[in-house]
Amino acid sequence: MERQSRYPINNQNPGQLDRARFAQNEGQPDRASFTLKFLSGTLFLFLIGHSPVLAEAELPASPEPTDPIEVLKLPDEVFNVEGLDKASLRIQMRSLYNHAVLLNYSSQYGQIRPLLHQMNRISPDAPETHYLKSMDFYHRDQIAKAIVHARKAVDQNPALDPAWNFLGFLHSQAGNDERALEAFLKAIQANPYHSVYRFNAANTYSRISKPEEALEQIEQAIRIRPNYSDAYYLRALILREQKNFIAAFESMLLAEKTGSNDVAFFMNFIDMARKADKPEKLLELMETTQPMRDFRLYRMRAIVFSEYGECNRAVPLLRIIPQDDMTLEAYRAYGKCLLIQDQPTDPYIKAWKLDEEEKEDLMSYLENLEITNKKWPEIKDPIVNPPK
Repeated sequence: MERQSRYPINNQNPGQLDRARFAQNEGQPDRASFTLKFLSGTLFLFLIGHSPVLAEAELPASPEPTDPIEVLKLPDEVFNVEGLDKASLRIQMRSLYNHAVLLNYSSQYGQIRPLLHQMNRISPDAPETHYLKSMDFYHRDQIAKAIVHARKAVDQNPALDPAWNFLGFLHSQAGNDERALEAFLKAIQANPYHSVYRFNAANTYSRISKPEEALEQIEQAIRIRPNYSDAYYLRALILREQKNFIAAFESMLLAEKTGSNDVAFFMNFIDMARKADKPEKLLELMETTQPMRDFRLYRMRAIVFSEYGECNRAVPLLRIIPQDDMTLEAYRAYGKCLLIQDQPTDPYIKAWKLDEEEKEDLMSYLENLEITNKKWPEIKDPIVNPPK
């Protein structure tokens, strides 16, 4: 049986046929047309969402290199000859600079000049060049030119912390403490973890009578470098200025433990042990400093021996000290020991280089000693020197 079409075809007029179809399907969708459109749209979305490489497939693919040399070759846009030349010069400058700094550190100043000439030829206006020029002028005792070039170095590169510190060092050498402090603080700002910059700032703060700021910086230096002997020493000096003798003495112990051992250090150590009333350590220092040959140290040791009544050890030291190295305190110790040894003091006082005010002070001191006026009875000990 022949299947009948949903829309029968006959020999009617096309216009009449269309109207008949519209009348038959009025209000109903054209299902075949809708299905075709739906399938087309779905296929389009599928191709967009799941085949992103299709759009690129139309571009011609570049052939993969097969030659090993071609594979390892840098692209032309990466190989910048000018950039490589500049990088090479920077490497040369850095190498020369590091070498010069090491020579400076090891005090081989004569070998720095050739390196500086090379740096001046490569980059005369580089901050590192100015920095080394500054050091070169300093070693030739031309402080003004050294300051000028150090200033140029930091102006061109404010992050060059060694140049800031050296500028502060130069200002300190010239006696300009305020400018020195400003430079040291700039060095700390550029490199906060350098203990020497902190030490220099603390040292300068103490010189301009700002002990609290000095202690703050020196504590930071010790925190950065716990074995920093000079920092413990400086802290002790600052604490002594504040009359905190016990803390100063303890800081000197740490300075000695970490390596301080020159004459100036021991002179101050002896003084702080006296003021902190540490006799055991004081006598130990007397033994430690005995081999040292220095008139200032002789003077300090003689004063201590005089205080402990050991004039047989004090007088030989006082006799060999030049009068230019003597102080009023040393003359008092000398005069007291002469009285203890029952020797006349007038010939010595006349021979000593003292102005009138110092003579009057010394004579008044000696006259008020109990050894001289014998106003009171002798002190007794029930065993060694019992009373009658």
